[in-house]
Amino acid sequence: MNYRHSLWYCCLLTMLIFQIDTVRIAHSAEQTLSLNVKANVVENSCKISFSDSGSVDLGKQSIAAIKSVDSFTNYIGNGKHFSINVSDCSPLSSGGISKLIFNFSPQSGTFPVESSQAFANDILPADGGATGVGLVIFAEQQDKNVLDESGHSNAIFDVTSDTYLNSYGFFARLQKINTITEGDFTTHVTVEVTYE
Repeated sequence: MNYRHSLWYCCLLTMLIFQIDTVRIAHSAEQTLSLNVKANVVENSCKISFSDSGSVDLGKQSIAAIKSVDSFTNYIGNGKHFSINVSDCSPLSSGGISKLIFNFSPQSGTFPVESSQAFANDILPADGGATGVGLVIFAEQQDKNVLDESGHSNAIFDVTSDTYLNSYGFFARLQKINTITEGDFTTHVTVEVTYE
């Protein structure tokens, strides 16, 4: 029997907030696009950390490169791999662990109008923000977007009590969601990790 534990039962392993820092989107191949990931760990019964000290660099990208990937479910494109590591967990009092759930959500609480499978730009166009582009994240072991078409978390890993302490791979890239205009791009994503 699986037990879903709530925060009150210390199941919430940790909450990570990572931020896609300001990146510049332009037609020129000379523009650099970078992704910095930061973590804020709270109320944890496990230690959670990001690979590469939470810094992910998307390298140089152009509007043409972003346009070349036409689907929110295509695990391809110019992006960057990162991992979330789970370690030093408190034991469950009710038995073994069978699932590890990564819940990704926009810190702002809203998705772009165009899709609930991408994270929106937090910089308004009037403030120099790029339009028509969002960030998609994929669970590498499953080759799928961490969000389903309704914006619900889709990153659930079958594990055992012996195997859940591990490194879980993810891939982040930019996705065309409408007509793209150049500008800066920043988004904030919250990650909650729970087990059952």
